[in-house]
Amino acid sequence: MTRGVAVRWEWATSSPPPFYNFAIVPQVHERDAFWEMKEKGEAYKQPAHYEEIHMPKNSGAGIVIAAFATVFGFAMIWHIWWMAIASFIGIVATWIIKSFDEDVDYYVPVAEVENWKKQHFDEINKAGLKNGN
Repeated sequence: MTRGVAVRWEWATSSPPPFYNFAIVPQVHERDAFWEMKEKGEAYKQPAHYEEIHMPKNSGAGIVIAAFATVFGFAMIWHIWWMAIASFIGIVATWIIKSFDEDVDYYVPVAEVENWKKQHFDEINKAGLKNGN
């Protein structure tokens, strides 16, 4: 397949997309999967069931490391060695502290996923598009 000719996945989720992106990852077997699904009458088919979605929790560690890295870069350019050492220690300490955090994920309940998808399919039906059921 040539690069740049495939259709993207905007068709497979609502707009704006929910925070979990896809309730069920679409199976793509054609270059233009959405066109193929419309031809077969499967474009807006509602799945029989959903599963809970595994998600990572938000973390501020990246911002903290970025701040220390900015200070580290400034200190290295201007040869401020005490600041470079302190910021490098801050980077390593943040990394170590974050590595011991075991509460890093959660699951989106099935009821919440079903609610989001119900709203999406209600909007599709309201727009007069064929649901496929």
